[in-house]
Amino acid sequence: MLWNFPAGRQEKRQVLLNAVEDVREVLEAGADQAEEEGTLPQASVDALYESGLLALKLPAELGGAEADPVTQVEVIEALARIDSAAAWSTMIGATSIAAPGAYLSDEAIGKMFAGGRPPKGAGVFVTAGVAVATEGGYTVNGRWPFASGIRHAEWVSGGVRVVRDGSETSERLRIVFPASQVEIHDNWQVAGLKGTGSNDYSVTDLFVPDEFAWDPMTTAPKRGGPLFLMGLPGLVANEHAAFALGVGGGRGTPSSASPRLGAGGEGRWLSLPVSPSSAPWVGATYSCAPSGRWSSKSWSKPGIRCATATPLTCNFRSRCEVRPPTPLR
Repeated sequence: MLWNFPAGRQEKRQVLLNAVEDVREVLEAGADQAEEEGTLPQASVDALYESGLLALKLPAELGGAEADPVTQVEVIEALARIDSAAAWSTMIGATSIAAPGAYLSDEAIGKMFAGGRPPKGAGVFVTAGVAVATEGGYTVNGRWPFASGIRHAEWVSGGVRVVRDGSETSERLRIVFPASQVEIHDNWQVAGLKGTGSNDYSVTDLFVPDEFAWDPMTTAPKRGGPLFLMGLPGLVANEHAAFALGVGGGRGTPSSASPRLGAGGEGRWLSLPVSPSSAPWVGATYSCAPSGRWSSKSWSKPGIRCATATPLTCNFRSRCEVRPPTPLR
């Protein structure tokens, strides 16, 4: 096993934050090169992988940290303070290997994690592909945008719409295939975050076996704990807040249309495109925050703790099931 993460939350948190400091010099040294080349340099990729940071969310039984959502926020925020492209790539890479690790069959995991070694991954959730059901699997065509880290991935995932008997169905799947089978389109010509290498990728008439596909809305996790009962967007929403907090570095500029979240705290501001009452999940998160003190520290972490204390397993074709609370320790 490449890493040996402790089981206790506080001990694991400290190991991961120490890992961030361990890779600091390498990431700082490679930041300019990443922007120039449009992808993280190999030294940065190796440092993130060997440190275990790309295994931040991977189920523990596959050798990952399976860190709780609050620890994830702290780790991504700390990375973003060092180098934004490295932090974003870690955020995407960690989820892109953790999700297949939790939901795919044992047969698929045996091939992806050959010899027990976790691979590096990239993925796009949007259903930009079409999968035509055939014997034993699917014939897939599609082009997916914004595939951060695609140039250093070994396995790639993407969302697809399913066609059966010549007609498109309501099925939406996540499929996984080797990165060697994709065409990467060099179209990540942007003003910032060039180092994430978020190019498009495509496949043409690619056969994907059944065992490398799952329905992200209905499939129960086969590995991992409460983290993978959160569903979407719960599994990933915390990461984006962490990235923004880290890039802001504690000195944000308020938006006139945004709620102030820095009263009496560290002076930070968090821009939200919606009011608390306009989105049920946002309102639920606000309701967990200490009254009148919506700073990044007094709002984000208690909100995430509240949201993860009673995970919801949502089957969008039927109902949501409330799981028993799992307190963070």
